[in-house]
Amino acid sequence: MVSITHFVNYSIEKLIEAHNIDVLLIEPEDGFSQLGNARSFLTQDLGLEDRNLVRWTLDGMKPDFEPSISSLSDWARHTDPDVTLIAIPSNRAFSQLKGLILVPYADSLCYKQFAQGEFARPYRDFFYNVTYEALFYASHIWQAKRPAIGHLSREKYRDIYQQDITTCQVEASLHICNEFKGIEEITFWDCTNGNDVNYSVEYFAKEERINHHKKIKVSIQKKGKIDFVELDWN
Repeated sequence: MVSITHFVNYSIEKLIEAHNIDVLLIEPEDGFSQLGNARSFLTQDLGLEDRNLVRWTLDGMKPDFEPSISSLSDWARHTDPDVTLIAIPSNRAFSQLKGLILVPYADSLCYKQFAQGEFARPYRDFFYNVTYEALFYASHIWQAKRPAIGHLSREKYRDIYQQDITTCQVEASLHICNEFKGIEEITFWDCTNGNDVNYSVEYFAKEERINHHKKIKVSIQKKGKIDFVELDWN
């Protein structure tokens, strides 16, 4: 049986050393964020290049679309109008992670077409589908057994976690676990307290059933070793 676990305020290094995760699914927010704090370690572990900050600054900090975590996360968050997962595989034979998937979130440019207003509930199809397809890719392309998921709310850095987003992510996780074999554990990884993963898990347990997953259109474009996975459920 697949287990869903929740870790709060653990470093990515600790989770990997304890063999809790083998792929990271996280929102493309660099800087003072979970991804920003883990970027140096992820860059080294995956064998990626660091962004040339001097050249980028001198160029006016424009989107440079280089194969680095900083460049790709900025492009995904601020420039890409489409709902796109960016799957970055490890370049090292002995990497501890199989790869990193940048997942669109509530502050991504592509989410604006779905947002219903500042105080409206999150758009369920968006958060469900980006989580489901990221997990599907990780398990089917990279044969991941222990993926870790970051919360997809922009408010979490103010210690505000939207429970509806958590529920969408848990539902997608349960669908993946019910429909496919291979995944052993799914970890929800948060930087602060406030995300009640158990509440959403227990909600579906009380329901005793969840609806079947509805397939959507997914297309993949390769640029070097990196896959750009575009989602379309219209």
